[in-house]
Amino acid sequence: MSSIASIEADLEARAGAGALSREPGGRLIVSPDSVASASAVLSFCSAEGIRVALAGACTWLPNHDQEHIVLSTRRMNQITEHEPADLVIGVQAGVTMAALQQKLRTTGQYIPLDPPAAAEATIGAVVARGDAGPLRAAFGTPRDLALGLEIVTGDGRIVHFGGRVVKNVAGYDGVRLTVGSAGQTGLITAVFLRVRGVPRADQTFVVPCPDAAAAAATALSVRDRLNCSALELLSPSLMQEITKKQYWGLLIRFSGNEAGVAEAAARLTGIAPATEPVRDGAAAWRTLCEIETSGSNHARDTAPPADLAQTLAGAPDGHHVAAHAADGIVRTWTTIGHPISKPRFPDNWCQSPFVGTQAIADRIRGSFDPARILLPGRVE
Repeated sequence: MSSIASIEADLEARAGAGALSREPGGRLIVSPDSVASASAVLSFCSAEGIRVALAGACTWLPNHDQEHIVLSTRRMNQITEHEPADLVIGVQAGVTMAALQQKLRTTGQYIPLDPPAAAEATIGAVVARGDAGPLRAAFGTPRDLALGLEIVTGDGRIVHFGGRVVKNVAGYDGVRLTVGSAGQTGLITAVFLRVRGVPRADQTFVVPCPDAAAAAATALSVRDRLNCSALELLSPSLMQEITKKQYWGLLIRFSGNEAGVAEAAARLTGIAPATEPVRDGAAAWRTLCEIETSGSNHARDTAPPADLAQTLAGAPDGHHVAAHAADGIVRTWTTIGHPISKPRFPDNWCQSPFVGTQAIADRIRGSFDPARILLPGRVE
């Protein structure tokens, strides 16, 4: 295997002038500006046995060793297609979430994705990680929104999955395999996504609850009776940040036309009489995102929504706790610098979803990355 220093000239020849840089920690970042250049880099690294960590804008780079390169899509940042009437947009993977939403707003549209990530995070990284925030309650995850993908495999092959239109389902399994795979099938270089029209009305409400069990029970009642755009169950520490009051509670969002939102709000009050409107809903959701993005010691567990109260009971002390109450996903984290308390998680907390299927996963990965140069589970 060649050393990183000895192949810099070879990498630049394949990635193009100006594609190489060093992060403050010293790792080499390679940023090709085309899918052909990305293909050439990965083909070369596969042949040389150079390990590769995949990245978008490099906003999530952790402190790993320097015995690999970082392959970034940040210079592949063009919007390639936008058909407003078809509710579809095609983008290179390096387009940031902020730039994508700004472009769509000019036509009264948006991507219903609000992952706990910086606005500078790229759509490619969000799709690769399968990240989704509170809006998943109504709109699902990147796996539900991605229509087609272009990827470069570990050995440099350019592969296309899916299509450019909503009704085209060719290669659908390839899309579902790649979204959320954290780069194990290759570098995502382009994405085609469904878009939505910006809702005419958008309101947020808070429901105070006496304890976590009551909050879970209320969340399930709301989930079963109302169509929420977002339904989050939050611990007192998070409610303190958002409402300046400490209690277990629900943060609920309705969006759509004016009549539909008004009806949902009235029905919510019937279910939970203590419901209060949030004056600045956008600020509340932004605050939640910022707290989660800036936290540390993140963990999560997934269980059936009916078991939400039991799952919450296993959360560690001294942590922020939030749950996507519509689908039973509980997240915990601390603020930066907060000491890690001894967890009281049940045995199934944070268990890998691939337990029992590792042999299958290994075979799939080997077909996309024969030399195993892609660092598993890292999309930085």
